[in-house]
Amino acid sequence: MPPKNIREITVAELHADLQPIEVVAVRTSLGQSSIYRRMKEDTFPHSYKIGARAVWLKEDIDRFIAEVTNPQNVGENMGQAA
Repeated sequence: MPPKNIREITVAELHADLQPIEVVAVRTSLGQSSIYRRMKEDTFPHSYKIGARAVWLKEDIDRFIAEVTNPQNVGENMGQAA
């Protein structure tokens, strides 16, 4: 039985243009607190408020993932010396 704070993510949510924190966390393999900390440090794309929820643009998260997985940036983006 999964923990109460974990919910199943659908394929449609993974491809949606606006993604909630749960989807962003799955896509980036970062915890929610790490995402918000990195936003504060300006090392992660900022969210947009839509009603009571924060959402991220899929293209911003795609760009972040591409930067992090770029072999030249891996150590820098993960907080380790290259």
